[in-house]
Amino acid sequence: MGVGPVADEPNLSSETIEELRPREGDQIREANKATKALRGCGVPTIVAVVVALVAAGTVLAILAGGDDDEESTATSESTSSSSSSSAVAAAPPEPVAPAAAPGSGPCAQYHVTGTWTIDQGGGYTPTVSLRQTGTNLTGEFVLSDAEAQGANVVSPSNPVTGSLTGDQLVFVASQAKKDGSKSEGEYKGTVTEAGIANGTARDKAVSGGGSVPWTMTGGTFTCVKRA
Repeated sequence: MGVGPVADEPNLSSETIEELRPREGDQIREANKATKALRGCGVPTIVAVVVALVAAGTVLAILAGGDDDEESTATSESTSSSSSSSAVAAAPPEPVAPAAAPGSGPCAQYHVTGTWTIDQGGGYTPTVSLRQTGTNLTGEFVLSDAEAQGANVVSPSNPVTGSLTGDQLVFVASQAKKDGSKSEGEYKGTVTEAGIANGTARDKAVSGGGSVPWTMTGGTFTCVKRA
């Protein structure tokens, strides 16, 4: 008795595979039954065993393939999720000066933005980057390496806080010194359309210390409110 052609392997859905999975252990018993049936039809024992095992192995291979597909999908989803979560947030944009107030009357409120170069007595030319929110100022005060060494400060870059109320500008650069003391460089001045007028700078941490004149250039003063 001849053996007919083996049917093509079925294309099983994941739901069908899940239904078949609990019966994986039954494949051996089914193979034994198939072997006995084929032998009863006169098929040689060795051929009957091979045919039965091939039939059982086909189902198991399909199930194994389903597992591989599921693992591949899970790995792909995990990689995609990891890539999304590791995306770096975009840096905040540089502040933009608000629109200038119309008219030509006296300015009641200025707004300062940008990076400025300070020219002060004593030979120092630090830079200061200023950001303004309302009338409050924050920023960074930076000395050159040579200036930082001459001033005996720990770091050439230090924070700035202050205010610009109307046309009155004041900010303080706080700098830690290598001897454990602290410098509080206070800068005051009057803002005009042409720049800083009557600028004075002093170290607040030095009792009875004198002041030096200063001005700064490079950034932008914008009149945002007129009287």
